[in-house]
Amino acid sequence: MDIYEVVKKLIGDVEPIGDSTIDSMTYENLQKLTSLAEQLLTDICRIETEYKNNHQYSMKRASEHCAGFLDANGVHE
Repeated sequence: MDIYEVVKKLIGDVEPIGDSTIDSMTYENLQKLTSLAEQLLTDICRIETEYKNNHQYSMKRASEHCAGFLDANGVHE
Protein backbone atom coordinates (compact mmCIF):
# COMPACT_ATOMS: atom_id res chain seq x y z
CA MET A 1 0.00 0.00 0.00
CA ASP A 2 1.48 3.39 -0.97
CA ILE A 3 0.97 6.77 0.76
CA TYR A 4 -1.83 7.79 -1.61
CA GLU A 5 -3.81 4.64 -0.83
CA VAL A 6 -3.29 5.13 2.92
CA VAL A 7 -4.51 8.75 2.75
CA LYS A 8 -7.55 7.77 0.68
CA LYS A 9 -8.37 5.04 3.17
CA LEU A 10 -7.98 7.41 6.14
CA ILE A 11 -10.03 10.23 4.59
CA GLY A 12 -12.71 8.10 2.97
CA ASP A 13 -14.74 8.54 -0.18
CA VAL A 14 -14.89 12.06 -1.64
CA GLU A 15 -17.02 11.36 -4.71
CA PRO A 16 -20.58 12.78 -4.52
CA ILE A 17 -23.32 10.46 -5.79
CA GLY A 18 -26.44 12.64 -5.64
CA ASP A 19 -27.75 11.31 -2.30
CA SER A 20 -27.78 14.16 0.24
CA THR A 21 -27.17 11.84 3.21
CA ILE A 22 -24.08 10.27 1.66
CA ASP A 23 -22.95 13.46 -0.08
CA SER A 24 -22.75 15.39 3.19
CA MET A 25 -20.24 12.77 4.41
CA THR A 26 -18.28 12.78 1.17
CA TYR A 27 -18.23 16.60 1.29
CA GLU A 28 -16.69 16.51 4.78
CA ASN A 29 -14.11 14.06 3.45
CA LEU A 30 -13.45 16.35 0.49
CA GLN A 31 -12.86 19.24 2.90
CA LYS A 32 -10.30 17.11 4.75
CA LEU A 33 -8.61 16.17 1.47
CA THR A 34 -8.37 19.77 0.25
CA SER A 35 -7.08 20.92 3.65
CA LEU A 36 -4.35 18.28 3.44
CA ALA A 37 -3.53 19.34 -0.13
CA GLU A 38 -3.25 22.96 1.01
CA GLN A 39 -0.89 22.01 3.84
CA LEU A 40 1.26 19.94 1.48
CA LEU A 41 1.39 22.73 -1.11
CA THR A 42 2.38 25.17 1.64
CA ASP A 43 5.30 22.91 2.55
CA ILE A 44 6.34 22.54 -1.09
CA CYS A 45 6.15 26.31 -1.71
CA ARG A 46 8.13 27.04 1.44
CA ILE A 47 10.93 24.65 0.46
CA GLU A 48 11.01 26.03 -3.08
CA THR A 49 11.29 29.60 -1.82
CA GLU A 50 13.50 29.07 1.22
CA TYR A 51 16.25 27.13 -0.56
CA LYS A 52 16.04 28.76 -4.00
CA ASN A 53 19.35 30.61 -3.72
CA ASN A 54 21.12 28.14 -1.45
CA HIS A 55 24.64 27.19 -2.45
CA GLN A 56 24.43 23.66 -1.03
CA TYR A 57 23.60 21.19 -3.80
CA SER A 58 21.09 19.09 -1.87
CA MET A 59 19.10 22.10 -0.67
CA LYS A 60 19.06 23.80 -4.08
CA ARG A 61 18.08 20.47 -5.68
CA ALA A 62 15.11 20.21 -3.29
CA SER A 63 14.07 23.76 -4.23
CA GLU A 64 14.37 23.00 -7.95
CA HIS A 65 12.33 19.82 -7.56
CA CYS A 66 9.58 21.78 -5.84
CA ALA A 67 9.72 24.51 -8.50
CA GLY A 68 9.36 21.90 -11.24
CA PHE A 69 6.40 20.33 -9.47
CA LEU A 70 4.71 23.71 -8.98
CA ASP A 71 5.29 24.68 -12.62
CA ALA A 72 4.01 21.35 -13.94
CA ASN A 73 0.85 21.66 -11.90
CA GLY A 74 0.11 25.30 -12.72
CA VAL A 75 0.75 26.58 -9.22
CA HIS A 76 3.46 29.04 -10.23
CA GLU A 77 2.41 32.28 -11.84
